[in-house]
Amino acid sequence: MKLDSYSETTGRRDNDVSGRSEFGEWSWARRQTRETARTFGSPRVSPSARKETGIGNIRGRSSILCLSLILLLTGCHATKAPDFSYFRLPPPPTVTAYAHMIFETPVVVDTFVADGLYGDQALVYAIDASASELRQYHYQLWVDPPTRMLQRRLLVLLRRAHVSDLVTDGLPASRAAVRVHGVILRMDRMPVDGGYKVAVGLKIRADGVDGAPLLDKLYSTSEPASANGLSSTVAAYGTAIDRLFKEFEADLAQHGGAHHAR
Repeated sequence: MKLDSYSETTGRRDNDVSGRSEFGEWSWARRQTRETARTFGSPRVSPSARKETGIGNIRGRSSILCLSLILLLTGCHATKAPDFSYFRLPPPPTVTAYAHMIFETPVVVDTFVADGLYGDQALVYAIDASASELRQYHYQLWVDPPTRMLQRRLLVLLRRAHVSDLVTDGLPASRAAVRVHGVILRMDRMPVDGGYKVAVGLKIRADGVDGAPLLDKLYSTSEPASANGLSSTVAAYGTAIDRLFKEFEADLAQHGGAHHAR
């Protein structure tokens, strides 16, 4: 038996005495669909249909596309980095030895010190003639840090000059000795007149046996490179550094006591 009734909650008129409203009919149909899916499973697409629609190829195509993208990006970044080049100063020049030693006590040459760029192994260059802006080469390096390189070179020159029977790089602090300390203030390559030159600045101090300074002086010089290559620049560095060490050696002989003839 069907009766017309009015639902206060939905505001709709129901024609079924069983109480199923339009909303109830929709909910009942949805539940039936779920139960059917659980019973018989979700519909499957046949292999022929997958082939016709291309559904089966989507995953494969995505994989190929991703692989191609990776290979493309890898190829773009596969540029070979330049090789590192290491430079050493040319051999020290021949030195005439003093007829008589300057010092009776040993001479100790400490490791040079340097601040900032000059303490690193990379060669330093200026981008303008005034050297107001400096940079480091990325792949052009000294064989040894400049602080050790200059110490060893000064050791060789002082030994060859025979300033003492013993010229070394280390003795106990309790041992009486003349001690030499050096600071690298400047050591850079500069562009000039279509070529390059090097500028070197050092501060060298020599302390006597009693610890008082015998000598404390600034030394600076520049030297043009014979060509634009870095090898010519390194050769110019050798000439400039040897010139400063020669000047220091003369000052050391003068402050070391009486006149010493060669």
